[in-house]
Order: sequence, then C-alpha cells, then structure tokens
Amino acid sequence: MRYLITSDWHLGLTFDGINRHPDIKTCTNNIITDAIDKKVDIFTHCGDVFHSNSPTIDTVVSDFIDMCYRLEDEKISSYFLTGNHDIYYEDARFSALHLITKLRFKYIHIISTIKVYIRDNVVNVYLPYMSKFNVNKLNVSIEKSIRTLLANYNETYKKVLFSHCDWEGALLGSDERMMRGHKYPMPLTILNEFDFVFNGHIHKAQTMKQKPRCEI
Repeated sequence: MRYLITSDWHLGLTFDGINRHPDIKTCTNNIITDAIDKKVDIFTHCGDVFHSNSPTIDTVVSDFIDMCYRLEDEKISSYFLTGNHDIYYEDARFSALHLITKLRFKYIHIISTIKVYIRDNVVNVYLPYMSKFNVNKLNVSIEKSIRTLLANYNETYKKVLFSHCDWEGALLGSDERMMRGHKYPMPLTILNEFDFVFNGHIHKAQTMKQKPRCEI
C-alpha cells in the first residue's frame, strides 16, 4: 500500500508583509501531482491546511477545493486532519475545513476527532489537534481512548498513527516557541501502541523514537 504523507501547508500565509500563498500553492499542487503520478492509495495531510481559521473564500479556499477535486477525480482516499490553525477557537466544534464537507466528496475526508480506518490489514488512526472542546468531549484520557480503539485488532495488524499534536519532549521551532510553547502535550507512552507514527504541527523535523519509528 502506498501512502503520501504531508502536513502544515499554511495556505494563505503572509510572512513579513509578503503574501506567500502563490508559492505555497505551487508547492502543494506539486505534492498532489506526485501523489497522482505515483498512484498512491492513501493521501494524508496531518493538519494546518490553512494558516488562518478564516481563509479568503475566493482565493485560498477556492485553491484548496481545486486541489481536493484533483484527488477526488483520481479516486485517491484522502484524509485531512484539522490543525490548531484550522479551528475557529479553542472550544470550537468546527474548523475552516468543515466548509469542504458541504461539497460531499466521496474520497475526501475531514478528520476533526479521533478516527480509525482499516485498509489491507493496516489500522490507520487519525488524531487531529485536540482542542479543549475535543479533550472534554472524550471524557477519558486520549491515551485510554486510543488503547480502547486498538483493542479490537490483534498483532497481525500493522498500526499507524497520523497526528497533529504536541508531544512530551519534542523540540519546537523558533517560531513556535515565540507564538505558543507546548500546549496539551501528548505522553510518549501512546507511541508504544503503534508500528509507525507521523506527526505534523511541530515545525522542526526530528525523530522522537526509533521503536516505533516516530517522525515529526
């Protein structure tokens, strides 16, 4: 099974007064072209599609919809996790990505709470940014929720986690240290439940653990 995993596009970003959206749009379309050319089975975006929770409809959102149609036309199962930049505010039930659900795509999935999808004996677990609303909604710890979900699948299944989270001990990029610091960090013990872990959110590439392999 072929995956293409990406994250943190931040469509609509303006940096130091310069509109970076055209550059980011070019890069992200190249990523989608790569997914199509390589005939991937699953396309996963690990959060923060948009830089703002109220992106411009006629440019930023429109460009993202065009990207979704490219994936939809190729029948590539695509999963977009909501990130902290996508949600409206900490207690919000919705995110800017929910606009996409109104289009009723068949192959485009917006993930705003913990979800599990099984394909070819692989358990794909999706863990979006856990806002205060999402944490309170669970009523139990995130770790316990994940273990409960995985209890249905024995060792013959490979287990993969895709997330948009802070992790205990992760090194933040300089921009993140200034903007937010660590918020709702996940315990590293969760990683022991998986064979592979891929995480967005943290703007500093690093390997959190070798076994299981955890790339952020």
